[in-house]
Amino acid sequence: MARRTHRKSRNGCLECKRRHVKCDERQPICSNCIASERVCEYGSRFLSANPRSPFPGPGPQPQAQAQPQAHSVPTTPGSGAGISPHRQSPDQGPSASSLSASSGFSDQPVNMLHIELFQNLCTRTLETFDPTRSTPWLTDIVGQSVTSSPYLVNELLAFSALHMSTTRPPIQRAFYRYHAAQLQTHALAIYKEMNPPVTHETCVPLFVFAAVLGIHMLCDTLIYRDDNEEQGPHTGENRGCNNGSHPSDFRAFLTRFVHFFRLYHGVRAIIGESWHFIQDTPLAPHFKYNMDLYKLPGRLGLGPGCAKLLGLVERANLGNDLTKTYKQAIESLQACLNVIDGSTSASTSIPPSSASPGSDSPRRDPMHQHDAAINGITTWPLLLDIEFGDLLEQGRPEALVILAHYGMLLHRFRDSSLFGDSGRFVVQGVTRFLGQGCGWEEWLEWPNEVVSR
Repeated sequence: MARRTHRKSRNGCLECKRRHVKCDERQPICSNCIASERVCEYGSRFLSANPRSPFPGPGPQPQAQAQPQAHSVPTTPGSGAGISPHRQSPDQGPSASSLSASSGFSDQPVNMLHIELFQNLCTRTLETFDPTRSTPWLTDIVGQSVTSSPYLVNELLAFSALHMSTTRPPIQRAFYRYHAAQLQTHALAIYKEMNPPVTHETCVPLFVFAAVLGIHMLCDTLIYRDDNEEQGPHTGENRGCNNGSHPSDFRAFLTRFVHFFRLYHGVRAIIGESWHFIQDTPLAPHFKYNMDLYKLPGRLGLGPGCAKLLGLVERANLGNDLTKTYKQAIESLQACLNVIDGSTSASTSIPPSSASPGSDSPRRDPMHQHDAAINGITTWPLLLDIEFGDLLEQGRPEALVILAHYGMLLHRFRDSSLFGDSGRFVVQGVTRFLGQGCGWEEWLEWPNEVVSR
């Protein structure tokens, strides 16, 4: 008797394949993933992938479809069932599915999650860092990058997802943070696979990719400092939650911050390499304008608070190398503080003739300075020497005090969902970590005064 052949299906979800268990291929979530509360995902791991998640949303879970597809609509909070193809009536001619099959194109439904993230990116996330839309070229870059730079598109959507995780109701936060991490992983995988050289054509997408990636990592470190999705982000609404009351809490955060800091310096290498080519593009004046904002002021340009801090460092007789590293960190802090306060020199303004086509030239006025202010928060770690991260990891008191002064700047933007109460946490965490009555009260006087207001 001839043995009956068996064809093994390769359409199971990625999680069942990873676990080497038989998948019933029910969509959008297979039975195994429903039972084990795992993340169910089919198909490609890149942007065209349609993610499915068991995380709860306010709407009902979509019913399983009887017919498996290569890609299906993602389950998003409150979205319910996804968009399905229109049914074919006899007098309508050939169906879309038959046309796609005959032409070789796949019949892929719209990924509603990515549409939602893109809409939030354009209307909310970008507005957080550019309220008056003084960088209109960014929309053009996104449009041009869909096919040429998918790593940038994935990272922009990832950052939008992180932003939404801080603004949505608690029941939806884990869902959006999960997809923020997933899309960022995809972005890095695509970037590594493409390994794009820095050229005149790729310099701007690479620059924006590196900048957004760094800001994403910083905000995730500050908001989710416990790395605990169930507890949710630390925003202004829960200021009493984990305020660094125990030294181990702060030590755990410090480990995460140092990890972020080192990754950020990898990002800085991409930015530095791209800048050489950007100078030959129409966007050069905008980038130069922002770089000029952060020129180190030198000792004579320090305000009273930073001048006092540098004086304490110099009187501590820490040696030339340590003093030099701390001096550079304090001057960088003052440069960011100048941007936040809008007190930079008017001499760095750029002429109207150098504006990009179709847009106004950046203006050195109070409104534009306010737009740049929040970027002072994300820029400070980028300006530091890599050795400063080693000093933080070692728990050097002087480095921690400087970090507390950065926390003071963070506290200025405590109403932002992307920073929340992280400034208060950093200042109070450093204060408790160093201990009362150990001689650091004078060093920490200014930061503690600011967060106590």
